[in-house]
Amino acid sequence: MSPRRAGATLITASVVAGVAAAAFLTTSGWWGLVAAVVLSASMAGVGLGVACTTRTTWGAEPAAVEPDAAVRIRRSRRTALVTGFVVIVSSLGSLTMVAVATVVGGLGPASVSLTIVTAAGIITGVTLIRFGRSRSLPDGDTEPALGADSSDDSGWRRVSRRDPVTIALYSAPVLVLVAYLLLQVVRLPGELAGGRAVGFVVSAAVAMGVLVGGAAWAFRRYPEVWVDERRSLIRIRDDEIVWADLVSAQVSAMRVWPGSPRTVFLTLATSDGRRVPLPVRRRDRLVMTPDERELVARVVHASSIEVPRAPEDPEGRFSRYNFPTHVGREDAARLIAKPPRADEDLPIAYG
Repeated sequence: MSPRRAGATLITASVVAGVAAAAFLTTSGWWGLVAAVVLSASMAGVGLGVACTTRTTWGAEPAAVEPDAAVRIRRSRRTALVTGFVVIVSSLGSLTMVAVATVVGGLGPASVSLTIVTAAGIITGVTLIRFGRSRSLPDGDTEPALGADSSDDSGWRRVSRRDPVTIALYSAPVLVLVAYLLLQVVRLPGELAGGRAVGFVVSAAVAMGVLVGGAAWAFRRYPEVWVDERRSLIRIRDDEIVWADLVSAQVSAMRVWPGSPRTVFLTLATSDGRRVPLPVRRRDRLVMTPDERELVARVVHASSIEVPRAPEDPEGRFSRYNFPTHVGREDAARLIAKPPRADEDLPIAYG
């Protein structure tokens, strides 16, 4: 008997036994106990039968084949396209509800909150549709153009530039939390003020302050990076760091959804916690020019970077498990010199 037929037979028998056991479940004495045991066994039998119906043979199942990057991207784009249309239709339905509620009862705190959610939904839907309708794959190995202001007369050379999209991508978890808090901030003062205009004015002022503060935090977290090769210094904002003071390197990768272009950062750090974030690839495209990558590679080679060691593991035998996103000096230099494409593995446990 094939696994699918055996599974169908087991499901049928389990359902019949479960129905029969349910009839005796309310009786007292041993019959009730036996009925409970039979009912439990029938539920397990249904689960086992369903598992059998998914098999094609009683032998070993062949290993799953991982689709290549192009197939994953096509599937992700189809999913994004469908999801975008669903989100926009749902947002338009919410907008209709807001319009009806405003006409009937006036503009209240709930309507304001729903309007913000609706606007965010429409923006998200349009973004998903634009991604789903795109056809061309990014040419990840196209060298970026060298900016006219990449160096100055003082010896400093810029190797990392700010990118608003990347900043928003890496700040997304915090921004989502801020958006939720903003909804509460907009709603609460209006309710406390009894729906009066002063409540909405206070809400708008607080919301604007939170937005400005959040933008300033994100802008400061990912600064431009400058390098002075003559003095062996690297600079973030007004903080100058000696190359030898860099002691750790951490790799981080971010995708909006599976199969979408990958952004890769290499973050160098000192022992006192100062961070130097370096974008290696931005949405699968190279960020630094060959000369800039060569310069950053020299910074890494001259540093004191090594994989951290836990206090209970002084020899570092389990450092790869304790610090899965950290890399040593040689791996960091190779990552800079030849940034992995989206279909290539990163030198970390995951990413």
